[in-house]
Amino acid sequence: MTYKLYFANDAGNDSLKGTLFASDGTEAAKQIFSAGEDIECPSVIAMKDSLDVTAPVEFSSEAERDAYMDDSLNHMDVSITSSSISEAGRFLVGQAALDSTMPLTHFDYNDLSGKSEVDLTLLLTLSNLAGKRVQDAYKKGEDLDNQLKMDVYMTTALPISEAKQPNVLRNYRKRYMDNTHIVTFHNFKNPISVSLQFKNVFVGLEGEVAFAAIKNSPNAYPELANSIINSLKEKYPKVADKINNQFIRNIKDAIGFDLGGKTSDCTVITNGKPNIMASNSIMRGYDNVLQRSVDYLQTKNYGFDNIRQLQKYLNEDENPFAPGSKEKVIKVVSSAAEPFADEIVSNASQTLRKIGTSIKIGFVFGGAAVPMKTTRLYEKLNNKFMSFNGDQIIPIVWVDGPYAQVLNRMGLVLILKALMGPKE
Repeated sequence: MTYKLYFANDAGNDSLKGTLFASDGTEAAKQIFSAGEDIECPSVIAMKDSLDVTAPVEFSSEAERDAYMDDSLNHMDVSITSSSISEAGRFLVGQAALDSTMPLTHFDYNDLSGKSEVDLTLLLTLSNLAGKRVQDAYKKGEDLDNQLKMDVYMTTALPISEAKQPNVLRNYRKRYMDNTHIVTFHNFKNPISVSLQFKNVFVGLEGEVAFAAIKNSPNAYPELANSIINSLKEKYPKVADKINNQFIRNIKDAIGFDLGGKTSDCTVITNGKPNIMASNSIMRGYDNVLQRSVDYLQTKNYGFDNIRQLQKYLNEDENPFAPGSKEKVIKVVSSAAEPFADEIVSNASQTLRKIGTSIKIGFVFGGAAVPMKTTRLYEKLNNKFMSFNGDQIIPIVWVDGPYAQVLNRMGLVLILKALMGPKE
């Protein structure tokens, strides 16, 4: 039977976040989609040359081998053969790249090239899919000396402004669909080869697919629905008795801000449907904030070489031998974030000018929504909304941390199940 992998793929600028549903070809569709595996892979690779080639990994016990294979998506050393990819050679992918001391390649937040154009998007996607195939083959005792084959069914998304360009969605889909892709893993004495054939690829719009998760949350994601309801009740207690699951289901006119690392999407929903003409993106994200902070901190003798190091520092506990140091860094980042907040509000203003006063609610989400919550963005958006609505409030939902970064993935899962899952 043919091994099939169904993949909801939110290939973000900072990390690839996905949900995998695997099948060896014997299960019914309902069984396949009953439980998925969530993955997150940092959106970085490191190119290896002849001086970087290391000895194959060896194991002293079966238990050690099993543990390594369970964690193998964090140790990917691959080469990829595909006419869709121009980059040749061997790469460390994701966490393996971060753990190395080699120069990193990531999405260039200053480059205007889109995700659909660069090889990195495909390198990350193909590596993770093939890595999952190897994991499952190992667990089932398949012969890893023979090439492993797989059929892939995938939903994914692109930033709105990129996706609106002529032929972008079609060409991006063709990069997956029109070719067979071979991923070879070089971690072991005998390389493991995986052949991937894409059978169906849906490409949606970032932000738009997140609204699919929001609208369907009362049934599909009740914890997300409760989070939205509780947030609205806390901010707007006078109407708390009207905020419930039905309120979410009835949302028809909304605006959403999907704040990412490289791009920030403004999604408009009109009469329950995506308003593609009014929706747009700005080619700025929180990575630009972090880079601006790094540039300044270097002038103050802080040893940050790149934004990854700054992110790591911000997520760590403060060094007890340098009291107050982290607070200074946080202040620098907060200061750098305010111009980004202004750009978001300016984009909102342009969008509201196009659509008038039809918007009834706003949402802020995306990976950058978490750090931007400490800025004045909420206050600035609220004031802008009121200026377009006769000084009347348009409620704003700041989607909570556990969901902010994965709303697009959650929406892509629902679309995957609707398009390729069991038919009721």
